[in-house]
Amino acid sequence: MVLNLQKPNTRDFVCGYMVQVIENGQNSENRKVYTLLDTIAQPVHRAGLSDLKRKAKNQYFSKMLAQNLTKLESPLNKGYRRTLFDCGGLIIQEGQKLTSKYCNARWCNTCNRIRTAKLLNGYQKPLQAFAEPYFVTLTIPNVSEFDLKDAIKSMLRSFQLIVRSRRRLTPINGIRKLECTINAESDTYHPHFHVLVDGEENAQYLISEWLKRYELAESWCQDMRSADKGSLSELFKYTTKIVSKTKNGDFNIYIRKLDVIFNAMYKLRTFQSFGSVRMVTEDIDKLKSDTYDIEFKETEVYLWANSDWYSMSEGLPLTEYVPSTAMIKLTTDKMII
Repeated sequence: MVLNLQKPNTRDFVCGYMVQVIENGQNSENRKVYTLLDTIAQPVHRAGLSDLKRKAKNQYFSKMLAQNLTKLESPLNKGYRRTLFDCGGLIIQEGQKLTSKYCNARWCNTCNRIRTAKLLNGYQKPLQAFAEPYFVTLTIPNVSEFDLKDAIKSMLRSFQLIVRSRRRLTPINGIRKLECTINAESDTYHPHFHVLVDGEENAQYLISEWLKRYELAESWCQDMRSADKGSLSELFKYTTKIVSKTKNGDFNIYIRKLDVIFNAMYKLRTFQSFGSVRMVTEDIDKLKSDTYDIEFKETEVYLWANSDWYSMSEGLPLTEYVPSTAMIKLTTDKMII
């Protein structure tokens, strides 16, 4: 099996949140080989205007989401306002280098894309050492919004105890990610773990011990499979799906329900490495610079307005991004409070 860890393709994102089709690799030599491409070590922003336009698209969606989140009486209102008013609101150009300030929030599209690339790069070397990578999913029955935070804390404790117990028997190395999704029809929440672990026996151990601790958890809801590049995309993408699919195949964004998840996960570590895998922090730098293949300007300042950044000297748009009809519908009619 060849496992290729690559930079996320922007086309695979729905407003910055990846939609991944898992592709199973084949191993003609009947042995597992774990290969990572050096391309992920390259900066996320390598292109020019087209890349900036995609950034503007993510910025637009994040601002619209944050604007709706600020309408709630939420303990996170200050953070939502920071995303709305501060994150990426001003860009300073020096030559071909663009510098901007970021909010580092989990609900922010722009910050999530930076975070994903950082985690992919940061975990490259330890993942290369895995001889037999397995992708494991651990779940519990859906819970109400009132039980969500306690359920997540219980899951974090249980997983930590399972890893400790396994470590007494044999080395266990991997990365664990917390994720939570929404079931809008039943008004419940589905917290679960995705784990990339080295060794089939370790993967089996995680599931068996998990079922011992959560007797109501269905065995068929737990899963383990040989890891491939789709597994890595699943591991490093979102911590919650911003866009929820309904029974009739439609898509909605449930603002208040997302706020419930963001509050339940607040200040909790969604990613946790264990064993020989050294932890990479999820936080991104609040001030970040990237170099683009764009027109050279000695100094210029751009301010965000509506759907683009505009130069303060000339009033011209930086990217000329215009939201599509589908994007406008997604950020208005489909955002349900």
